[in-house]
Amino acid sequence: MCSGTTPSSNTPRKMVRRSAESFLPPAPCPKGVSFSSVHIHEHPIVLGDNPSCSSGPPVSLGWRAETSLKCSIDEYEAARRPERRRSVDEMRIPPKVRTEWLLADSVAPRQIHEAVQDLNEHKHRRRVSLEKSPLQDKADELAESVRLRLHRAVGRKARSNDLYTQMIAQLEVARDLRVTGDKKVAPLKVQA
Repeated sequence: MCSGTTPSSNTPRKMVRRSAESFLPPAPCPKGVSFSSVHIHEHPIVLGDNPSCSSGPPVSLGWRAETSLKCSIDEYEAARRPERRRSVDEMRIPPKVRTEWLLADSVAPRQIHEAVQDLNEHKHRRRVSLEKSPLQDKADELAESVRLRLHRAVGRKARSNDLYTQMIAQLEVARDLRVTGDKKVAPLKVQA
């Protein structure tokens, strides 16, 4: 029987023959990778937004290649420096050098300053989020729940009734719990 075909349902079972070939695994594919040429594209350095930048302005590669070069792998290896590859620490660019590059590429000092401020703000939010205790998370969830219940129960127009003031008071209690770190979380009490 040829591989890839099945006997028809009306063929008697005893008449189906299988050759030994159908039980053999397929021939293995040759393993290995080879390269014939190297394409090198040079991109401009632009002001980036990477939040993992330790200090100074973050940089990124621009989208458009400024120059391109194609050569054979043998030419590339012959021209490449025989030195060892650089370590991660050797590849880090100091903040002062990044700033100089950006200024030389006509990026305004104000833009650099704003990017550094945004970076520091993002890092601060990330640090605060990581330092939050589970109790603070619970208090935040409670505050959000109260806000949503208030919005559904009262609506945007009728905010002067007693239900609104009760919920606002409980929201303030939840915020106080988050700030003080008390371990008791008061249940939501609404008087109708």
